[in-house]
Parts: sequence; structure tokens; C-alpha cells
Amino acid sequence: LLPDGQIGDAAETLIYRGSKRALGVFASRGKLSDWQAQIAAPAVGNPRLLFTLSAAFVGPLLKPCDGASTAFHWTGDSSLGKSGSLHAAGSVWGAPAVAVHSWRSTDNSLEYVAAQHNDGLLILDELKEVDPKQAGAIAYMLSNAKGKNRAHHAGGLREAITWRIAMLSSGELGLADHLASAGQKTHAGQTVRFIELPADGGAGLGMWTELHHLPDGRSFTDHLKTAAARHYGTAGRAFVHALAANLPDVPALVR
Repeated sequence: LLPDGQIGDAAETLIYRGSKRALGVFASRGKLSDWQAQIAAPAVGNPRLLFTLSAAFVGPLLKPCDGASTAFHWTGDSSLGKSGSLHAAGSVWGAPAVAVHSWRSTDNSLEYVAAQHNDGLLILDELKEVDPKQAGAIAYMLSNAKGKNRAHHAGGLREAITWRIAMLSSGELGLADHLASAGQKTHAGQTVRFIELPADGGAGLGMWTELHHLPDGRSFTDHLKTAAARHYGTAGRAFVHALAANLPDVPALVR
């Protein structure tokens, strides 16, 4: 169920009760064929872009396949193209300008952001923007897929906010190094759920290994950002349409 309607058939009427802000997160623009040509095709020969785009499609598979929320974090210098890859991933579901969030948030606000992306993709850019004393708790909370327990004004506890998400993140530092800057330790539960990957592709082109006739890595990154701002929100919808039409076969296919 998206803010502007449902995908697939249901025996009951589905009513969207979420935030109007999600209209931007799940907006669509352009044709699927344009997205495929401008964003998916350049992933050929670029394993890191291929991985990032693939991770963008994981969210809708979690419930039918009984999968757990998980996070992948690209780490490396600021000029490698990490933000370009995140914009490309964000374009799977909606406008990257709205879909790509900053780590500079409180854990309380990120609970609601995560729920807004339930069964989808959550993107957080620039890990250094968050207080290192909070970073570990936020990473654990997001991958644990459950917010804080809170008291109800009439007594008892309110139902905790929950979600299922795939998450992409980026930063010049990894989580362990960021926590260490504030004297914090990394726990095993955090490293298992928050998987760090080196952004540098090793070819002197930042994250990229194949430029597809573009002159350099920066031009390739700029192309991804420009294309993602023009063509978005079509691939995720097409993917969910296909899943809905073949839902009983999805778990075995994924395995």
C-alpha cells in the first residue's frame, strides 16, 4: 500500500493512514525504460552500483521470506561516489531528494522515518553527522526493527513502533571508528546487523570500475545523481507488481 494507492488485488479495502511526507518518498516520475537505461544499465561492470541497486529491492522480500531487517554501510573518502550510489538506490522507490535522509537525527525521529519506509528501503547518508554516543544505539535499533517502549497517557504501555527494512548507509568512517572517537565500544550484535563495505573499487575511479564512455569517476557519479532526479519511483512499483502476481512462489525463488 503506497500513499497514492495499492498495488495488487486485496479482498478488503486498504486505507493509507501515514504521513503526507511519504508522498514524496514514494513519488514517481518518468518511464521505467528510462530508469533502466540511465541508472540500471550503468551498473553493468560496476559491482558496487549493482549491489547498491540490488539492496534497494530487498525490503518487499523480507515479509514473504521471513527475513530480518539489515543494513549495509559504504565507508571511504568523500570523493568516491557514495552519495551517487545512494541517490541511484533511492530512485528505485521515489525522489532521491526526499528518500535520502541524513544521519543527523535523533533516535526518536528515526523510529518514525524507519516506519515510513516499512517493507522498503531506508537510506541514511553521512554517518559523521550523528553524535557518536548515539550512533551505536541507533544502528542497533534500526536493524532490530523496533522502537522504544513508551508509557500511554491513560496508563500502561503504548504499542511500540515496528518496521521491516533494508537499509543503506554511507560515511567516511565505519561504525566502530565513529564510536571509538567518543570512547564507545562496538558490540557483536551491532557489527552483525550493520555490515560495512569498502566503497573504493580499486581502479582509481572511486566506487566505479566501468565508466560507460564517461570521462572520469566524478562524471559518472554526477550522471547517476542527475538521472536519479529525473527518473524515479517506477522500478520499485514494477517489482512489487511482479511479486504480488507471483507471491506464493517468492520464498522458494529467493532461496
